[in-house]
This record gives sequence, C-alpha cells and structure tokens, in this order.
Amino acid sequence: VFEQNKVNALKSCDKLLGTERIQQGIGSLLAPAFQGRIDTLFLKRGSQIWGTWNSDTGDIIELADHQPRFGDPDLLSETAVMTLEQGGQVFVLEEDEMPLTQACVGILRY
Repeated sequence: VFEQNKVNALKSCDKLLGTERIQQGIGSLLAPAFQGRIDTLFLKRGSQIWGTWNSDTGDIIELADHQPRFGDPDLLSETAVMTLEQGGQVFVLEEDEMPLTQACVGILRY
C-alpha cells in the first residue's frame, strides 16, 4: 500500500511539473509547510539542512553548514513534521527516485 501511494504521488508530481504547485528546495517549502499548504513532500534520504527559522511566519532566518547545537532539528525534519501534522504525506526517497535534484520537493495543495 505504501509503495502504491509513493508511485501515485510521484505520478502526480510528474503531471504537475512546471506549475506553481511544485516547489523545490527548503527556501520554497518551509513557509508552505508552516501554512499547511503541502499535500506531498519528497525528501532525499540522508539529507539534512541546518538553520534557523521564524516560528511565527515560517521564513528561514539563516542556513548553517552544520548542526548549530546538539539536538537541534534540521529544517527538512521540521518541514516533514509540519506537513504530517497538517494531513500531508511524506516520502523519503533515494537520490535516483527524487523527481527533481533538490533535497526536498513538494506538491502544494493550492
């Protein structure tokens, strides 16, 4: 069932490529996740993006090359959690399965 959901989500992503409903990169996806606008999120396995974000707006404040403090979550994890909390689905994919080259790709609800 999970595999079929993943296949269907990837097909939807392919159909929507080139439209505003497909966004890629943490800078384009953190705020929509915060707003509950992500229907489907694809994350590249093993990727992490460290940084800080404004929890009132969902905007990225700063990106970092490494984990700022032990235990701080990465921005990809934050995006995934917010997506799941808002009823979206999240798939962790191998690099060759990703629909685009970024560490995260999302299908927006609107």
